Amino acid sequence: MYKKISWAAVVLWMVVIFCLSAQVAEQSNQLSGGVTDIVVKTVEKVKPEARLTPRF
Repeated sequence: MYKKISWAAVVLWMVVIFCLSAQVAEQSNQLSGGVTDIVVKTVEKVKPEARLTPRF
């Protein structure tokens, strides 16, 4: 059972990579910026003393 779940996760991740790589540069940049903002805000909530400055 664990092996099937692991392979399903691998295949799902491959699909995600394929779909994201098909985007044009402007869409990709917007998505990356949005994901970066979410990650920075989450880390700041978990560890407020962290100094994170996203670099684009």
